[in-house]
This record gives sequence, structure tokens and C-alpha cells, in this order.
Amino acid sequence: MLVCKDNLFFSINAFGKAIFYYLCVVTISSTVEKSIYTIMRIFLSFILLSISAFCSSAQLLYKISGNDLPRPSYVFGTHHGAPLSILDSIPSLADCFGSTQVVIGEVDLTSLQPDLLMQMAGIMKAQDGERLSQLVSREEYNKMETSFFDLTGMHLESFEDVKPMVISNLLSAILLKEEFPETDSATQLDKTFQLRGIYDGKSIIGLETATQQAVMLFEGIPAADQAQNLKEELSDIEGLRSQLHSLNQAYFNQDIESLLRLSQEDREESEFMKKLIDDRNQTWADILPGLMQSNSCFIAVGALHLPGASGLLKILEEKGYAISPIK
Repeated sequence: MLVCKDNLFFSINAFGKAIFYYLCVVTISSTVEKSIYTIMRIFLSFILLSISAFCSSAQLLYKISGNDLPRPSYVFGTHHGAPLSILDSIPSLADCFGSTQVVIGEVDLTSLQPDLLMQMAGIMKAQDGERLSQLVSREEYNKMETSFFDLTGMHLESFEDVKPMVISNLLSAILLKEEFPETDSATQLDKTFQLRGIYDGKSIIGLETATQQAVMLFEGIPAADQAQNLKEELSDIEGLRSQLHSLNQAYFNQDIESLLRLSQEDREESEFMKKLIDDRNQTWADILPGLMQSNSCFIAVGALHLPGASGLLKILEEKGYAISPIK
């Protein structure tokens, strides 16, 4: 299957499919573990619905140069659930990608092993006191069950052994799939860049581990707060659907005003968003200079990490790098 029809940039061929199945297909014995593993796979493809804005024009691809770099590197803001057709709107992307030696992502999705996946499943597993039925009243649970079943055709009791945040991520993934039915784990932007990198003989580097991401996402908010968030989401599915649609449209339209506004709304929610976005930006900005000094890098991270005073691009600029938008 060919994508990016104009330049045939990416091809999901037999090699890519073999890697995908190796990463995703693991036999797990118990029903509970299978449920956890299914949601974990969704999590790997949908950690955060991302948005982007920087400088005076909406943009997803940037060149990083100067500061004595021997060769420029590039950073691309991904949307972890967008179809690959977005790549057709960026004519220079193929040349930029082709000129690099290393592909950097949030996580190296090509090196996930079954034992690591099971470790992540353990992080998502609810301990005593973290189960949804223990965190909301029976009346609230019944209302949530009705809404959940109407949307998914599944019962909440099937997910009794996972933390509420796992169910929230499942909801978002299902609604995202409604809007982008052609997108799946095999055609996910971050993974596609890495698979193509392997095909081209590039090195793949993760800025953090999948376990670190899972701990941050599923242990970064108290279980009681996770349950409250899930209750609010299930009480207004149409509102959640509309919010995700707005994010999706902003990303594809590259509407800078909407993107900034939506980003600011997200950041107002809690200290968790600071940890999820700002703190990681600073950590990554400390790691990237050494990597870019050694090799020309193509950096693909969630686009919400790019904009603003605490965004990755601004931090790199403050370190002395020149940041240039690339169409």
C-alpha cells in the first residue's frame, strides 16, 4: 500500500508488516490480561491527541540548524492518530527525512519486547482501591455503564482490573477511529517514520521508554481523579466527540489561533499537564543537542510539544539553535 501519493515517500510493505506483527501480536493466556494488552496497544498508538502551533504561520515541520551543528536536523509534530494522508500536504518532508541518519521518537516503537509489554500491562492494572467500582457510587457506576455500553458494545465490568485512565484512553481511541476509520496501528505516524527509517538503514532512538510513558500516564493522576474524569467523559460523549473533532480539524487545517487556544485550555487542567508536556520538553531539549551534534536527526514527537514559551522549539531556540519552518 502506497501513501503520500505524489512522492511515494512511505510504503507499508512486507518488511514493515512483519515488524508490526512482531511488535503487536503476543499470546497472553488469561482473559483479563488479553483485555489489558489490547488497551495497551491502543495506548502505544494514542498516548496523547496532539496539536501544534509556532511562529507566525501554522506549521508542522521545522529545520534545526546553527549552534555549530555540522548538518541540520528536523522536527515534525505528529498527531498520534492522524491518517498518513497528512504527509501529502508537506512537499519538503521526503527530502528532509531522506537527508537524515537517525529517526528520533518519543519511544522506540521498533524495540518493544513481550516482557516489556507485560510490564506495561502491570502498570495499567488496577490495584486494590483503584478499580472503578470502588471509586464511584453504584448509581454513578450504572449510569457510566449505560453510556459505555451504548458507545462500545462492551460492559465496564470487563475492565474492572484496569485503572480508569485506561478506559478513558480507550474512549478517545474509539472516537478517533470514528473520525479516521482508515487509521490503525500499522499506519500510525510515529511508527511509520520509524519503520521507514529501519527500511532506509537509519538508527532509531527513543527519547524515553514505553514504561516511563505508561507510569507517567497511568500513575501521574490519583485513581480517584481518573475515575472522576472518566465519569465526566461518559456523561457527555457528544461533548468529548466534539472536542476531539475540534482538535483533529485544527491539526489538519493548521489553524494557529485554534491550536493555541485549545492548547491553553488543556494546560489549565492540572499539574499533570505540566508534567506531561512542559517537563518532558525540557528533558528532551537536554538530550537532543548531543544527538544532533553527532548525526542529522529526524525528530517526530507529538505536536503539542512544539508550541509556546515552554515548547520544545522555543527551548531549543533559547539554547542557540536556529528554528526555521519548512513547507
